[in-house]
Amino acid sequence: MPECLPKDLEEFRSDLLDFLVEKRGLPSIELRKACLTKGIYKIPQPIKYGGSDAGPLKLAISYETVAMAGISKISDVIGPGPGILSGANAVIEANYLSPMLRGEKIGSFAFTEADPSNPTVASWTGGNLKITGKKSYVSSGHNSDFMSVVLNVKQGDASLPSGPAVVVIDAAVPGVLIGDPFVSLDGSAHSEVTFKDVLVSPNDVVGTIGEGISRAIGGILKERLEQAAIATGMALYAMSLVTE
Repeated sequence: MPECLPKDLEEFRSDLLDFLVEKRGLPSIELRKACLTKGIYKIPQPIKYGGSDAGPLKLAISYETVAMAGISKISDVIGPGPGILSGANAVIEANYLSPMLRGEKIGSFAFTEADPSNPTVASWTGGNLKITGKKSYVSSGHNSDFMSVVLNVKQGDASLPSGPAVVVIDAAVPGVLIGDPFVSLDGSAHSEVTFKDVLVSPNDVVGTIGEGISRAIGGILKERLEQAAIATGMALYAMSLVTE
């Protein structure tokens, strides 16, 4: 509750709400620019990327306040943190992570299998990875520039690594087929994505092959905090509408 917050966070919450109520009628691109200028967009990001490296409480306040202001597209206000791409190599950082943190590219997360009995896999071929499979419920997949895909690298040559991995796949490469989006109750859009013999470089593997599940679960746990705060903010906004 607000009365339990430290004074600095209470003032932060009040100032943020005033700013958002004033700006909430802006088109999506203009709202994002305003939030970048204000410094709100980079709240979850590490200091080295220009963010404030906010802790869990400040992040929860931020997400709740955006929803409480009646803004449904939270990503226009609060940008992504590194998330699953934390500690990625220089190639991924330059091509995907840094542009995403600047608001220049949109990333999505492909975790849920469309058919668990036939999961998404990668096999080694000519020094690259060839990916086949289908993911469902890829949030914002229809307008993303790239996807972080959780898959299993098949055992082949004993000299090459295998096991669960996270691979960054550019949405524009041949073999990536993105289905029409459908909208859930919270207004977010999701798509089914098919990978047909998509070739990627080993440089597109996030971290190391074998740590894919631990990376994925870490990102999901953080997202649950965000969703809980957003749900509370939406409830507060609804209450404000019926009590005006």
